[in-house]
Amino acid sequence: MKINTLRYFLFVAFSFACGVVVSAQESESEIDAPSARELNKLYFPWLHSSNAAGMPYDTGKPVATIRSNYSHRFGAFKHPQDGRSEKVFTVFSEGFANFANLHTYGSFEYNDLTINEAGYNASILDPHRGMPYYIADIHESNWRKHNYKLLFKVATEPIHDKIAIGLTGCYSALHGAKQRDPRTDNRLMELELTPSMVFALDKRHRIGLSAGYMLLKEQSYMQNVNASDSQDYYSLLGLGKGIKEIGDGETSDYKGIRLSAEAHYQVSLDDFMMMLTLGYRRQTETATVTFSTPRNRGSILLNGLRSSLEFAWNKSNLLHHLQLTGEYAKTQGIEYLNVRDSSEEQKGWIQLHRDVRSEYRHWRVGGAYTMVIKYGSMYDWKFELFSEIHDVANVYLIPRSDYSVRNWRSGFDVVKRIALSETYGAEILLRAHGTYAHNLNGDYCYNGSNPDSPMVQGLEKGRLAYESASYMILGGEVTLASKLRPRANGIFFTSVGYDHTDAKVSSSDKRGLFSVSFGYNF
Repeated sequence: MKINTLRYFLFVAFSFACGVVVSAQESESEIDAPSARELNKLYFPWLHSSNAAGMPYDTGKPVATIRSNYSHRFGAFKHPQDGRSEKVFTVFSEGFANFANLHTYGSFEYNDLTINEAGYNASILDPHRGMPYYIADIHESNWRKHNYKLLFKVATEPIHDKIAIGLTGCYSALHGAKQRDPRTDNRLMELELTPSMVFALDKRHRIGLSAGYMLLKEQSYMQNVNASDSQDYYSLLGLGKGIKEIGDGETSDYKGIRLSAEAHYQVSLDDFMMMLTLGYRRQTETATVTFSTPRNRGSILLNGLRSSLEFAWNKSNLLHHLQLTGEYAKTQGIEYLNVRDSSEEQKGWIQLHRDVRSEYRHWRVGGAYTMVIKYGSMYDWKFELFSEIHDVANVYLIPRSDYSVRNWRSGFDVVKRIALSETYGAEILLRAHGTYAHNLNGDYCYNGSNPDSPMVQGLEKGRLAYESASYMILGGEVTLASKLRPRANGIFFTSVGYDHTDAKVSSSDKRGLFSVSFGYNF
């Protein structure tokens, strides 16, 4: 615990120091305006990729920020495992520090989550992360969660103007607890390292390679505070299939490893940039019951592909940005047949078989176009259009059950900047955005032995009702930014936003999101 606390402190200090260095290097106060920061992000294609070695080739200006945010999401239109009310408090800081032969970037993020009336989960912090083997109960409960995320990126200056070496590191820790029997106390840790390199063919063409290794571990401790009242729970196997049990629950241990690789190709001209990304990932994760006599509950094997093609045209007063993305993933669910060793040695559980019993596939294709009418290092107008199709096809093999959903989603985002004072660098950003999602297909067919189970009628059918619903989101945000003194370094900003979701579901068709932020750019 002391080591983790020291890591957090050092990283926050590093991010703050980066901001101080940046603030001293940048004399133009315009770059601190929120509109300038939004525009500046479009000049960092390598920073936003997995390849840190490409940071020396990014043309954006190094900046730093500290921001706090509070958001409240509420309403009945939700996934059955989400909360009817979800409150999140966030603190975020990031900064650059560029030295003679080294480029560095760091960020720190803390989230405090209060989730009310979430159902069908009693042993895993994130039931949406692709692990089908966990414990669920039928009672809605509150959750409290805390998350820390530390990220750094380091890159060398290109050696002989040819090869740059980089490293990305990310550490995330999540702690959460369920507030109703059967209760659970969970701790999740993720650690990822991604070395990378970029080779410059000439001044305009570059090739990048990166390889990542991620380690995941989550521990779940279930118990009943009211010992006189045992609780029913279900050990889930996927698509509604589960084994009903009663008692204090189980102690679960999740261990996973992810290997990934990406290749990048960039063409960079004076006013044009093109970047192609191709990536592959392979992940395994095993859910084990108890620590004293471990028993494998189930495992997953994921193979995924992703691609991205990005274009940017930068004129004197206009910037056009287009990004096309695609991804495909297939996950196999593996179940174990175990028998308890009853011999004198009593070695615990003996594994007899392991078989693929379920498959989960999804693909997504989409694109986004952004046009910015620039005003110096800031902008006057910003327009964005996006669209995507997402398809899910899951199957439990024996007895066969199917779950499939296909949705089309598109939307817009428009921002208008209003200058208030050049002396104080003050501005107002008025943002309006909207999303429309149209369901193209949705079906769930359960052929197991217990069709009346709450995991079928409540969890899976409730999930289908949510994921196959057509809906519309309309929202807006107002941001005010200004210096405190005319010659002060940095700009303070605050923003308030609200989104309203209206879905075509008879019983639960509304959801809202209120957010407020305070921050300092320097």
